[in-house]
Amino acid sequence: GDLSADHDLYTKSGKLIDFLSSWDSEHLNLPQRVEQLWIDLYERSYIELDDVVAMQKWLEALITMGYKFPETKPRIRNVALMGQFNYADFPNSMKQIMIWSQKNRERFQTVVAAAPLNETQVEYLKTHRVDALQADEREFEKRGRFGFYNPMSNLMRTLQRFANSSTIEAVLYAHDDALLNVTDLSGGNYPFPTDKILANRRQSESNNAEYVDLRTIPDREKARRLSHRVFPNGTLSDVDKTVFAKTPKELKEQIPNFHSNWGLWREPFCAGGQQQMAMDPEFANYLEPDGSAWFPYHTQSDFLMVPTKYAFEFAEAATLHLKHKIFIECAFGKIVDILQQKFEAPIRHVKLCTDWGKLRGTWKAIDVCKSEPVAVLHPFKIGDRFDEFWMVADAINFPLEKLNKTLGSIPV
Repeated sequence: GDLSADHDLYTKSGKLIDFLSSWDSEHLNLPQRVEQLWIDLYERSYIELDDVVAMQKWLEALITMGYKFPETKPRIRNVALMGQFNYADFPNSMKQIMIWSQKNRERFQTVVAAAPLNETQVEYLKTHRVDALQADEREFEKRGRFGFYNPMSNLMRTLQRFANSSTIEAVLYAHDDALLNVTDLSGGNYPFPTDKILANRRQSESNNAEYVDLRTIPDREKARRLSHRVFPNGTLSDVDKTVFAKTPKELKEQIPNFHSNWGLWREPFCAGGQQQMAMDPEFANYLEPDGSAWFPYHTQSDFLMVPTKYAFEFAEAATLHLKHKIFIECAFGKIVDILQQKFEAPIRHVKLCTDWGKLRGTWKAIDVCKSEPVAVLHPFKIGDRFDEFWMVADAINFPLEKLNKTLGSIPV
């Protein structure tokens, strides 16, 4: 008997671990999931029929007693979460990455932490079961601009990694200081729907123009004010070609409230880079029928989900934007537009609540998001506040009253 038991231990344990690691169920409540697991174990000869019957009687007894089973959080297996960390050289950086990864593995089976890591840090994180993507900070000339471009590069690399995966159907990128309402993002569906690109729309953005094709909207004044064209000779114009200019500054001066008077639009890493990219022969495949390159409204870019079936085309478009050093808030909108134009890729907008005032980066900023459900809260800096991060990251996935209660329990 002991010899037989030892034989099973040595021959079956590895396969059992593999099975449990990949096991999932369509059931969302705990009793049904437990019962399904026991049945699946029985069908694979890991347990006996009596074990299944005993477990069913145990569950029945708990239900008869009125026991309230805890809520389950089934892990999403068909979407990889990629977290962007701009820095990894602070004293608690490794702890922040591990805490972030551990918390998000409650919701996602595959979690990738992308950061400017050295080899020692990568190995250290591996020993703590963190899937780390090493981002090379030397790609970009200024440390302060690392977050301008690297999220695009890391998302591209992660999409390419899972492009041929039989299980991962999309990559969801989020900054490390973004809190995700997975219930809202998935629409309450399980498995996670991956037929659409998910893109954020700021609650505070009155134009409702982020990730929107403004070429043919009825409101032409809005279209002219929030998007533009660049021709291969470098000439810029509004979308309707009523105003022309040689430089971004000149175009901005001719159109009142252009791009909502956003100061970064005319910088070399936005409109300047777009102007250079439109003149690049490698961009020729993306030109409009009139020979121009159309560029959409800028967007906050702390979140984006892209199906892996678009990995190759995303990489082609992202590579051009990286070549001309166009930062993510001016790049993601155009990359998504390229996917929409080529594949008629559907897109779903989700609400992003953010703050750019004095409270930015504090837990108090989240207080403005309590009025209605949102998909993404940004930013909530982990810093040394690991307990607070844990509480709020968990509460956002439940009804508003729990989020309100959690925020109220955090001391000022």
